[in-house]
Amino acid sequence: MKKIFPLFTLILNFGCFQSVEKSNVNSMSSLQEISKKALTSVFFEQESQRKEQWWKVFKSFELDVLMQKAIENNPTLQMAEAKIVEAQASAKIVRSKLFPNLSASATDNWNYLSKYGFDRSFFPLPGGDMEIPHKFNEIDLSLNFSYQIDFWGKNRKQVAEALGMAIAQQMEKNQAELILCASVAFSYFEWQAHRQEKELYEKWLASEQKLDSFFASRYQSGLDDVRSSLKQYQASGEIQQKIVDLEKQMTIDLLFLKTLIAEDPASTLTLSPREEVLTQKIPIPETIGLNLVAQRPDLMAQIWRVSSAAKAIGVAKTEFYPNVNLNALAGLSSLSFPHLFNWASRTGSLTPAINLPLFTGGALRANLGKKVALYNESVASYNALLLQAAQEVVTSITTFLSLEKQIDIQTCQVSFQEKELQASSLRYEKGIDNYEPVLSSYREFFAQELTMISLRHALILSSLQIFQSLGGGMQPQVLPTSFTP
Repeated sequence: MKKIFPLFTLILNFGCFQSVEKSNVNSMSSLQEISKKALTSVFFEQESQRKEQWWKVFKSFELDVLMQKAIENNPTLQMAEAKIVEAQASAKIVRSKLFPNLSASATDNWNYLSKYGFDRSFFPLPGGDMEIPHKFNEIDLSLNFSYQIDFWGKNRKQVAEALGMAIAQQMEKNQAELILCASVAFSYFEWQAHRQEKELYEKWLASEQKLDSFFASRYQSGLDDVRSSLKQYQASGEIQQKIVDLEKQMTIDLLFLKTLIAEDPASTLTLSPREEVLTQKIPIPETIGLNLVAQRPDLMAQIWRVSSAAKAIGVAKTEFYPNVNLNALAGLSSLSFPHLFNWASRTGSLTPAINLPLFTGGALRANLGKKVALYNESVASYNALLLQAAQEVVTSITTFLSLEKQIDIQTCQVSFQEKELQASSLRYEKGIDNYEPVLSSYREFFAQELTMISLRHALILSSLQIFQSLGGGMQPQVLPTSFTP
């Protein structure tokens, strides 16, 4: 025994591995400065409780119905759900290694031996003319037991690795749902904005068409040359072209929306006109930096991949250690059915086995290096995604606050232009000026109204970007406790 122990220690030393360098997971820096700026606006508030259906802030029953159809019917989400089931099943398969394997087997092997074959020719039975039977049944009933003793935690680490990937897949599905809902809202509000622009252009066209006859009569009376009339017709034609283009855009918006909710492009989808306004405040997390990691599903998916990659390193390390297996068999064996269940027909075996890799040509060390490289890659991807997430939050909130100020300025511009239009119309009615200043004021007023529609629409789209950058309405998730192999 004294000689065996040093030998075993020497063998174990052959399987040791060198330390490897791993990347570090960055922590999320605080974004409280941008959070404070957001809370100075009337459109933001400190969140009290996250709501999964973040689009409720728009208070649109029609949008609620579209979201529900998209979540239930969209093929992308259905594929993501199937991947979750697959990942969970894979994790259960890996978990089965933690338990012993017990199986039963029954065989009935019928044999016919040649008279001049090896068995009957060279192995005659004792007792004169007796010989081996030329046919017989070999019947075996057995229970087979096998168990890999997890001394080094290899199987437990594999389970943790598989569970990490399953959770990551769930987070991927949440991210796909967030992107889908944001796309539905985007298409819905795009249609609403194009509709508002079309209605404004139609009012503008009606005003311009009244001027067509006005300039035509002036030309016929000799008060203007033909250029004024042609210029007016050209202005009306440009507005008509804008209306046709907006009708095309509205049709495309509806087709894209039908695709998102998995409806036939030939089906009818009717939307009700509504103003693009925020009716509720946008919730901002109390600690926007730390909560961002736990509330964005794409970050959660990547952080669980990092955790899974760390466990894979632990699995690779255990490959250097001895592998201990225990196999056992118990059953009955007989050459005839009448004797099969006799106590004398019992059979059994117990086979402990230890396997230690001594020389693998560097395969184990290369495998460990590969797992470390994959871990470093996943950490780098997570750190890059974290920086991108912070940049998206800052950009979306900054853009929103800027648009809010622009809308305030544009509201004053529209009000001033409306007053100028009234003044120009009054001067024309009093005979002080001709109709040119009135026409110019009308066109400038419609242009200012179009700018206002664009700014309000941009504000809505910016709010969608904020919801998406903050993880929508996802409840804070539990982060991995550690990244140790």
